[in-house]
Amino acid sequence: MNATQGLVKAYVTETATTNQYCAVVQGSSADGNCKMPAAANAQGFLGITLEPQTVAGRAVAVQKNGIARAIANGSITRGDAVAIASSAGDLASVQAIV
Repeated sequence: MNATQGLVKAYVTETATTNQYCAVVQGSSADGNCKMPAAANAQGFLGITLEPQTVAGRAVAVQKNGIARAIANGSITRGDAVAIASSAGDLASVQAIV
């Protein structure tokens, strides 16, 4: 399946390493900041990164809607609801509990 890029917004990353195609959450220092999640089911989901960023304090492109490529933690069936699976920003199916 191909990605259908929706709204993309630049955020300043608070995390030294922000991987490509990973979920990021709201940063703690400013509204325009993002960071990698601290753990599974982290609050403040912003979107999926479209590029890697290895320097904290620099911008990273985050896709906020549409069909995005993302790193999966296990099998995800098309149409499944997903949630942040770990601090790596990967996603897991939560369809069984929806």
